[in-house]
Amino acid sequence: MRTPADPHVEDHTTPRAVLVGCGDVGTRIGHRLIERGFSVTGWRRSPERLPAEFDGAAMDLTEPDTVPLPPADTAALVFSPAAGSRDPQRYEQVYLQGLRTVLERLEQAGLADSVRVLLVSSTSAMGDAEGLLDESAPLTPASPTGEILARTEELLAAWRAEGTDSSPRRHSSTLRLSGIYGPGRDRIRKQLRAGSVGEAAGQDSHDAWRISNRIHSDDAARAAVELLTHASPPELVLGVDELPVPVGMVHNWMADHLELPRPWSDPRLEPALLESSRSVNLLAAGHGKALDGSRLHGLLGELLHRDFRSGYSAMLRD
Repeated sequence: MRTPADPHVEDHTTPRAVLVGCGDVGTRIGHRLIERGFSVTGWRRSPERLPAEFDGAAMDLTEPDTVPLPPADTAALVFSPAAGSRDPQRYEQVYLQGLRTVLERLEQAGLADSVRVLLVSSTSAMGDAEGLLDESAPLTPASPTGEILARTEELLAAWRAEGTDSSPRRHSSTLRLSGIYGPGRDRIRKQLRAGSVGEAAGQDSHDAWRISNRIHSDDAARAAVELLTHASPPELVLGVDELPVPVGMVHNWMADHLELPRPWSDPRLEPALLESSRSVNLLAAGHGKALDGSRLHGLLGELLHRDFRSGYSAMLRD
């Protein structure tokens, strides 16, 4: 971590991006922004854990007085904190109140109209909706934490709308991610090796047909950077790959590659079916929401990992 930038020094040689919450995805976003010519400042509870290329500042969103003013050369701000638990009170402190505090700091620094804000949200704000959904689907959160995320998205949308025409503020966006996976995210592999999923673990076959939506962490970072740099970004993008699929299919595919017994015996969950036209029937047999990522795919062009097979294959090779 480098010495924090002085928020009172004007230096417009390169634009600055402030990352509020700088975990795995935030760090990937930061590295890609550096490649695009930005300097990067990370705000987190433990700034000593930031990469050497980032400036840093300590702050805790649950303690508003610790949130600093952004540097004067800030052009973009990524709000991607982690609550650390599913406790609704903490979610509200970190996400809703945290974003409100950060937007107030932009106002106090005189930067409200000159900074583009990206909110990294979650498809849990969409609740338990069924069927094929895109960005036009209404928010129907089914949990207290999902409700808080929905309100956080609404807060940013209202703040964006108050910006002057053509200002960077009016180009603020929400990136709603689902099922982030990638290096360091080994939950499915660990479950399969522990035998904790599937029929032998006592799960009902209905569980295997829950539609899962995913995005690789590298594609999530690419999406964020594109929204921060695009001349006219959409206000909302669903961050998902090209293949929503029953989670049992993912389990069986991964088990094959780990040379473990398949956890689900239903022949319709045969991974080879993904190569045939019969795979179109998988969504009809499944339950839950299947998310359409066409807007993201149009924005990025080809994904690095078009579906879970590509992303997990890369992980298994490492």
